[in-house]
Amino acid sequence: MNKAVFILALLLALPCRPASAQDNGDVCKTTSLPSHIERRLENDFAGFDIQQPVDLNAEASERWQALQPLTCPGMASGHFASASYLSYAFLLVSPITGRFKLVLFFTEDSAPLVLNRSPGNADVDRFFIRAMPVASLLRPASLRKFQPRAPDGILLVGADKDVTLNRSDAYFATMRGFRFAPVEY
Repeated sequence: MNKAVFILALLLALPCRPASAQDNGDVCKTTSLPSHIERRLENDFAGFDIQQPVDLNAEASERWQALQPLTCPGMASGHFASASYLSYAFLLVSPITGRFKLVLFFTEDSAPLVLNRSPGNADVDRFFIRAMPVASLLRPASLRKFQPRAPDGILLVGADKDVTLNRSDAYFATMRGFRFAPVEY
């Protein structure tokens, strides 16, 4: 067999992620974050990294790339707690333990709130987050039931080739604190 044909066949057989997922690492730069959040991420969540585009499995990457505008799969900002001020959410993953934490930061003087923790070995490569208007995440009956107090929510998307694992949850602020509800997304 011709050496060039062999090398081409070998390259075509290698699994790979879509090139655009690899090229979008700059959507996750933390340089635009408030300095107090950068410090808290480094100090309070050592051993956890922000979920990156290259860390997503093929199904999650495809689903993430379909959303426009393209944002970091591990960071979201919005009016999650109040319409008055901006909040920041992070999907932090541990490459060592296989766990994730969904963490929300409010104002400079408040402690971060951990909204969700994976039980361990949660296949963290299938998850990403997105800021969305609460009104687009919940049905009208759920909006009446929960009475969200802020305009934005956090969508935690799970995507996998096993469709039983394709679960999405919406996290949003109510008068009784943060709640979550499974949503179809």
